[in-house]
Amino acid sequence: MTMGRMGWINQNARLDATYGRLGRNDGYLVSVIPRTDYAFDPRVSGGNSVIPLVVGVDSSSWVSGMLLVRLHARSAWATGVQAKVIVQNIMLTPDEPDVIFAPATLATSVAQVQIDNSTNAPLLLTAPMTNMSAMLRVVIELVPGSSTGLNTFSVGVDLVGCPA
Repeated sequence: MTMGRMGWINQNARLDATYGRLGRNDGYLVSVIPRTDYAFDPRVSGGNSVIPLVVGVDSSSWVSGMLLVRLHARSAWATGVQAKVIVQNIMLTPDEPDVIFAPATLATSVAQVQIDNSTNAPLLLTAPMTNMSAMLRVVIELVPGSSTGLNTFSVGVDLVGCPA
């Protein structure tokens, strides 16, 4: 078997989140981010912030799935401070590759987990994914609440999809 440059790039050099991991027995594991440290300060951001983690996860062969969020560490947060990991349906098209077609609000989600001042680390947070389309994106929404200082946390995020 010969493999040309384009075949190698499409299957091996792209992110697992874009093409999925082939060959897992009964499902697919998409590693969105490994343990990553975040710090947000409402004095700088001035309000809610959204951090895109991955755009264009191919979920076309999935019939169900699960969002897995590993909370490794969290500083002391004021009441109302939240970090939400949100999975949304999206669509990317070849005729407008620079446009992400997505719901109007983050409240329209496939799955979501919330970390707040009462969530203690280490912890595994899970949420089933329902009503999935062929493509997904994962974002973190940071809600400062009544905080007036720096808020830090460390998370890792994975998606597990079960094919038909």
